Amino acid sequence: MNSNKNSNKRGIYLYTLAFIAISMVVFSVFYLRNFSFVAQFDGVGQHYPMLVELRNIIIDRLKDPFAPINFWTWQLGIGSDVIHSMSYYGLGDVISYLIVLFPEQYLEFGYGFLMILRMYLAGMTMIFYLKKYEYSSVVKAASGVFYAFCGTLLMFVHPFFANPLILLPLLLKSIDRVFEGKSIKSFAWLVAYTFINNFYFAYMLVIMVIFYFFLNYILIFKQKVNFWNIFIKLGVNSVMGAMISCVLFLPSVIGTLNSTRAERPFANGIVFYPLDYYLKLLKGFIGPVNHLPYSTKLSFASIVIFAVVFTFLNRKKYRVLFASLVSSLIILVLPYGAALMNGFTSPANRWAFGLAFVLTICVAHFLNEIKDVTIKEIKIYTTTYLVFLALHWVHAGYNVYSLNMMWPLVFLTINLILIVFCYIQRKEKLFSINLVTLFFLIICLNVAVTGNYYFSNKGDGVASNRRQGNTISESIEDQYYGLNKMINDESFYRTSPLAKGATYNLEEVNNSMLRNNREVASYLSVQNKNIGQFSREMKNNQFTMTNPLKQLDDRTVLMNYLGVKYLFVEESEGDRVPFLYEKDIENPKASLYSTDYALPIAFMNYNEISQESYEELSANQKEDYLIQGIVTDRTKDSSSEIQNIAEYENIDFNISDITDNKLEISNDKKQYRITIKRPEDLVDREVYLKIKGLKYIPYSFTERWEDVKKNRVPRRTTYDFFKNNIGAHYSDGYEISFTTDQKKNTIKQYTKYDPSSYDPQEDFLINLGIHREELSSILIESNSLGFYTFESIELISKSFNEEYETQIRQLQDQSLKQIKFSNNQLEGNIQNNQDGYLVTSIPYSSGWEIYVNDELVESEKANIGFLSVYLEEGSHQVKFVYHSPGFKIGLIISIIGILFWVLLLLKPITNRKKTVAEGDSRK
Repeated sequence: MNSNKNSNKRGIYLYTLAFIAISMVVFSVFYLRNFSFVAQFDGVGQHYPMLVELRNIIIDRLKDPFAPINFWTWQLGIGSDVIHSMSYYGLGDVISYLIVLFPEQYLEFGYGFLMILRMYLAGMTMIFYLKKYEYSSVVKAASGVFYAFCGTLLMFVHPFFANPLILLPLLLKSIDRVFEGKSIKSFAWLVAYTFINNFYFAYMLVIMVIFYFFLNYILIFKQKVNFWNIFIKLGVNSVMGAMISCVLFLPSVIGTLNSTRAERPFANGIVFYPLDYYLKLLKGFIGPVNHLPYSTKLSFASIVIFAVVFTFLNRKKYRVLFASLVSSLIILVLPYGAALMNGFTSPANRWAFGLAFVLTICVAHFLNEIKDVTIKEIKIYTTTYLVFLALHWVHAGYNVYSLNMMWPLVFLTINLILIVFCYIQRKEKLFSINLVTLFFLIICLNVAVTGNYYFSNKGDGVASNRRQGNTISESIEDQYYGLNKMINDESFYRTSPLAKGATYNLEEVNNSMLRNNREVASYLSVQNKNIGQFSREMKNNQFTMTNPLKQLDDRTVLMNYLGVKYLFVEESEGDRVPFLYEKDIENPKASLYSTDYALPIAFMNYNEISQESYEELSANQKEDYLIQGIVTDRTKDSSSEIQNIAEYENIDFNISDITDNKLEISNDKKQYRITIKRPEDLVDREVYLKIKGLKYIPYSFTERWEDVKKNRVPRRTTYDFFKNNIGAHYSDGYEISFTTDQKKNTIKQYTKYDPSSYDPQEDFLINLGIHREELSSILIESNSLGFYTFESIELISKSFNEEYETQIRQLQDQSLKQIKFSNNQLEGNIQNNQDGYLVTSIPYSSGWEIYVNDELVESEKANIGFLSVYLEEGSHQVKFVYHSPGFKIGLIISIIGILFWVLLLLKPITNRKKTVAEGDSRK
């Protein structure tokens, strides 16, 4: 027992020293070249601003511990639930809280430090789990290094994705303690922290823990323990942990179930992955750190190949490990398995941290027993090595000098040589050094080279693709060249830059909450489904599940309705500013535009239309009706007629080289042109392209080859074509751009093989902007080879009449007055001269309570996704108050869970006192 305890201590010391040395090699490029640890796109657009905002929340709480909890923020998009939005990004992550220790000028350094800290803790918890085995300190340190520097952790785009690697060994260690008959008093709090830390990964961890429990019971402990005793013991503690977590976990679950991601086809409709995915898996296991398809992050030290073979050879001895390995590999190759682990949604392999755990245990057992290797096993390892080399040679295009795989193969070769040496040492005792120590050193060198290659300019150059260190905070402040600081407006308003199509850069979106700009766009994994439904209903071409509104495709009515008062316009974009916006402030690089026609956040509307009548309207007519009236589920018959606040005209045009509503994009022809018959008809009008029933059929292998053969094909080109296309999958996603003299707009359909963004659409409404001069043609371009068919294409012009401006002015006059707003509420006064609805542009949520003259009234969802309340004629004081749905009941459940835990903790003490008292009475 003492020797094992000393082994653990030495293992921790060895691991810590190795971790420091490896980190210096892997991460030195960030400090030597002053690169930021914050990854592009999701790092800059989501994780960094969310971490900074979390820091602000903690600091505010420390300054005023008794201040009301902020459940709602007006600074994120058009308004957002704080718990729903931030629980995915570390609201319950204690490690993230350490960011408060870093001064404001060192926040980027703190971001990177916390990521490396998570990696270190992952290795530490692995060593803690291995305490159950009487393994040497070297084996435990090697296992910790193998685990801490796997590809899942090295690709730290999402910092909190490291947390489940920390938690999994701790949870499984608790299961072991249950079977060993030991106390698990802290297990309830571990479960609670798992649920609070991140609800998304908590789901995966629960599945893994349950699977581990039943495997151990069935394969090892069935004849040794009473099932119901351990099941009840574990179940009671698990339920208590879940109850304790409810204060944050319950609101998070409610937010997810009411998000844009809630309605998705299971596994995106995929039964099997394309062939190239399976081929890439082979390389992915030991190859350079890389994003394989379907969020599959592997990349382990090369020794893993032999460790897997070892586990198969010893499957009877390590039955639980073998069953876990086989199950993991099955899930890895089946989309349904990935979708199951991903919450019955898309086939994303973010559960692969569980595979990393399993493979680490394989490596630990392999290293512990390698000293007893036999000649038979060496033959099997050698055969595996040769087969792996051959398969890699084929997959790499018969290029044995592929640099990104050369080092992994070199380390694979060294490991095989060491295995042979172990056999020789067993027979001849030729070496005085412990060969397991050499394996440890090779693993350290392997992961150091892999990590350095990933970040270094001489390798994948990932670090150089990131920004210079300590520049992100500055760029947040100066994103719009200081124009955001020049807005001097005490009213409630929203802002936006101009749209850049469906492919708009998401990096800076959430930074607006740090600048208090109230931009309509927000880039979040969990978005209010009501806003998503609104955006879909309006046929917003920019809609995605993670950013439902973006810049509203620069559509005048939508921007006015949502109160977008200010626009940030780049110098080159000035000729495509939407209708009714005028230049306010100008600097050499950009200008600030404003409008007097932005609607206030709440206003009276007396006209109603039924949902059925509303559904019959076109997308343009639907947005027009937002200015005229209100649509609710309660209205059965229309009480108002739809007026024309804009004039629409179908424009005649021709599309070159098109037959039977079918376009073909090939290497020879990637462009088509729409020619407008009367260009003068589009002057000073908003121009829309309406496409219905658009479908895309990518070229097959044969069609791609025929397309290449149209020109004379050199032998080398033929060779490259077959090498690159045999086994490749042809994406059913596509991107088409539409370009005029003033504006380029894009529609983008993500492939069903995209685990995050797949959202099949066939009908599109594309805003081509307002044209001050004649528009004679529109260029259609795509690089997605294949056939495009459509039911119809319409070119529509829209001009606003005086009635539009009249309606806007009327709604502004009917607005809520003397508005006061804080993070959780908004209040004001209204005088309405007839019964009607107070309509808002606040996203609808069941968490809103509405008080009219201090009396709680029923709220309603209006205009697809917004909060409203019915008011009778008269003068009213209206207050909107928000609490995260599920928070109150979650808090009560959490308190009950804590009380239960305390009672169970005190029960042994009470029983002991009772026993002592009974003994004394007998005396």
